[in-house]
Amino acid sequence: MISITIPVYNEEETLPHLRERLLEALPKLPQAWEAILVNDGSTDRTAELLDEMARAHPQFKVVHFRRNFGQTAAMQAGFDFAQGDIIVPMDADLQNDPEDIARLVAELERGLDVCSGWRRNNSRMQLTTRSSALVSAYIEPALPKGVRTPSTKTTSRSSRGMPVYYSRVTTAGR
Repeated sequence: MISITIPVYNEEETLPHLRERLLEALPKLPQAWEAILVNDGSTDRTAELLDEMARAHPQFKVVHFRRNFGQTAAMQAGFDFAQGDIIVPMDADLQNDPEDIARLVAELERGLDVCSGWRRNNSRMQLTTRSSALVSAYIEPALPKGVRTPSTKTTSRSSRGMPVYYSRVTTAGR
């Protein structure tokens, strides 16, 4: 299964477009899929629209936060609820094209551990792939001159299992 994790905050205007774009792109994937939409304490109609999406399409799963905890916490919740062997995080504002998910997954299907996309010159997403052993920032200084792991500044990436770009966050509650 492929899990798409999407943090959502006050996106009532964008959600109908996101739903349509996901429903166009995701059924083309080679495996079953789910979209985990994490409502990060939205104050507009986002919660209502997400619940409608989940009722109409069982592949959409919704997690609601009581208040805004931020994108990192929402992304982590998506990872925690994801059932897939492949996890693809993306933003709800459609700056990441859902059609590009198939490209990310195709790279992983070739046997790679990690695939990352980024925008270059405002054009379509470009891909870069690294084995999981090369992704670690701890070894980047040891790489040959000119070889770098790019700072993608996007959530458009995929990996097998727990994404390597994120680590589990534990917090002490009040």
